[in-house]
Amino acid sequence: MKGLKSILDIVYPRTCPICGKTLSDDKLICDVCNGRLVYANKNTCIHCGKILKDRASTICKFCETSETYFEEGRSVFYYNDAIKNALMDFKYHNRRENAKFFAESIMQSYADRISLWNIDLIVPIPVHKKKLIERGYNQAAVLTSELCKLSKCDWTEALIRVEKTKPQKELTRLDRLNNLEKAIMVDDKKLNLIKDKNILIIDDIYTTGATVSSSSKVLLESGVSKVFFITVATGMGN
Repeated sequence: MKGLKSILDIVYPRTCPICGKTLSDDKLICDVCNGRLVYANKNTCIHCGKILKDRASTICKFCETSETYFEEGRSVFYYNDAIKNALMDFKYHNRRENAKFFAESIMQSYADRISLWNIDLIVPIPVHKKKLIERGYNQAAVLTSELCKLSKCDWTEALIRVEKTKPQKELTRLDRLNNLEKAIMVDDKKLNLIKDKNILIIDDIYTTGATVSSSSKVLLESGVSKVFFITVATGMGN
C-alpha cells in the first residue's frame, strides 16, 4: 500500500488548496498560505461562532434578535481572501481534493466539541438537482464524506432542496430568509433515520445564518432532537 501511495503521489502530487504549490511530506497546506489563514476561535459569538467586531460583546445581532433553531454552531476560519480562493476552487472548479484539508481542519479545531454535542448523524446542506447536474457534485456532501472518515460518524443526505433559489450571496439577510422559505425540506425516506437524533449540519460558509437556520427548522419539525452546525468559514458579526 505504501508503494502504491508513493506512485500516486508522484502521478497526482498533493497541492496547496490556496496557492496550488506542490506539497512535500504529508502536509495539506504550504507554510506560507497557512500563515495567511485566520482562525475563528477568538472573540466569537457564543451561539453561532461569528467573529465579533465589538470585543465587549458575546453574541452577534442576528442570534440576539432572531430565532435560529440550532443549538450552537462554529466555523474554522474567518472568510478572508486566502480561504475564499480555496473554497471557490472547491465549490466551482472541481477541486474536490480540498475537502481533505477542510475536514482535517474541522477535526483539529472541533473534534472535542463534536464529541461534547453527542452527534448521532451528520447532514450536509443540499444543492438543487439542476445545480448538482451542472456542477457534478454537492461540495457540502463531499466535505461531509471526508469528515466522517476522520470522525467515524455516520452521515446521510437527509435534506433536499426542492426549489432553485437565487444565489444567497446576492441577497440581504431578510431576502435570504424569504428566498429559502419552503426551498429546503427533509427527504421523507430519511424520517425514521433522523428521528430523535442529534444532527450536525455541514456547509462551506456561514454568512447570515439563513441557510443553516432554515435547515435546522425543518429538521426539528421532522422529529430531530437537536441541531448543531460547523462550516469551514464565517464572516464578521455585528
